[in-house]
Amino acid sequence: MNAWKRTNRNCPCPVCGRTDWCMVAENGSVAICPRVETGATKYLDGSGYLHVLDKSAPIPERKDEHGVELPEHNMVLSMLSSKMMSACDDGRLSMMSDKLGLKPFAMRALRVGWSASSDAFSFPMFRAGQRLIGIRLRSLTGKKWAIKGSKQGLFMPFEWVSKSPGIVLCEGPTDTAAVLGLGINAIGRPSAMGSHALVEEAVKGRPVCVLSDSDSVGVDSANRLASHLIKSGACKSVGILVPPAKDAREWISSGATREQVKESIARAMKCDGPFVCR
Repeated sequence: MNAWKRTNRNCPCPVCGRTDWCMVAENGSVAICPRVETGATKYLDGSGYLHVLDKSAPIPERKDEHGVELPEHNMVLSMLSSKMMSACDDGRLSMMSDKLGLKPFAMRALRVGWSASSDAFSFPMFRAGQRLIGIRLRSLTGKKWAIKGSKQGLFMPFEWVSKSPGIVLCEGPTDTAAVLGLGINAIGRPSAMGSHALVEEAVKGRPVCVLSDSDSVGVDSANRLASHLIKSGACKSVGILVPPAKDAREWISSGATREQVKESIARAMKCDGPFVCR
């Protein structure tokens, strides 16, 4: 049974009166409204405020029309990200790719979008299982910020670009796109520091190479992350690679080939434990 239905013109939200983004239970017992907090029973992480409309009716589980439990991702931001992706045409994407020295297909793999209201490109952020939890924006001048309601997440391709089980962990979306552009599986952290639990969840059981920035902060954070992944038992094999440039994007833009990068990764993976390998 379809326990939930999306609001539309014929069925507006009983809480805010709007016709988009909200959800109402088929039995009329509750509504999930991301806009109105007043009167809500609680906040459902990433979905909105739960409003009980009929206390005598049972509250249904959050399942889709096929009876599958809804993933714990931000539905509002997911819909917004989809609109931004549709707004990012090939011309605009090529302009950004050329400016940053990236492959357009790698940008598409990361589901890059365009926000006209912010005059910026959008990069969705995920948890394992393709659960969207935030959106980062980047202006043409390089300014970076996140859309309100976002949580720090990982920059992940919608599908792997290689059959290899190995994953390269990068800093930020553009470094991730640079590595993906070489046909090498990659995930991006939102920053050098933190996000250990998110990474652990996403790479568990896979061989991992942490590709850090070359500054002291980048190297130190790479060592901390590698140590965490090994101590937690998430990964048996973790290498650390410090590129001979400022970061991965600069290294690859300066001419590093797929084979050269793969060879450097292979050398890093031969290290016994989380040690820096150049």
